[in-house]
Amino acid sequence: MKKILFALLLMFSSGIMAQSIKSIEDDPFEGTKVITTDKERLSKESFKDVRGQSMFYLQNRGKVVLLHLLWQCRDIIIVSKGQKAIFLADDDSKVTLEAMADVKPIAGIASTAAVKPAGVLGLDIPYSGMDIFQLVGKKIKAIRIYTSDGYQDFSVDKKKQSMISDCFKLLVEEM
Repeated sequence: MKKILFALLLMFSSGIMAQSIKSIEDDPFEGTKVITTDKERLSKESFKDVRGQSMFYLQNRGKVVLLHLLWQCRDIIIVSKGQKAIFLADDDSKVTLEAMADVKPIAGIASTAAVKPAGVLGLDIPYSGMDIFQLVGKKIKAIRIYTSDGYQDFSVDKKKQSMISDCFKLLVEEM
């Protein structure tokens, strides 16, 4: 009985931290494959932080790879197309990406079961750039995004610092 419980616990815990592909679709108009990963948390929501948690997912649309940063901003904040995000790695190298669209807050973005999805505003910001693949093999310890309200810094939980790199590896395998 103990062995069965241990095996179940091991399978459950490995499934929690595992990245996976959410969908693979063919776009008949563009003749490309669209690959999207599951959403993963980078930082957890804190009741001390009025601006909540951050999450991300990756999406490949033909030749363009997008890193979507989801943020519970809880305010009316806008990210304009071309505004940058800086990803700071544990080796102190930096990767700068640009927002690929104008983004305004929408209810339910980056929400969890602890927070009613309809009651919290959030942003889903697609970032890309020539340096996006420099994130592979890096442990991202912090992210700074620029908005209409200045900038916002995010510390990435230590256990989750290699998640962006791991998701990129998974995405490249599917491409």
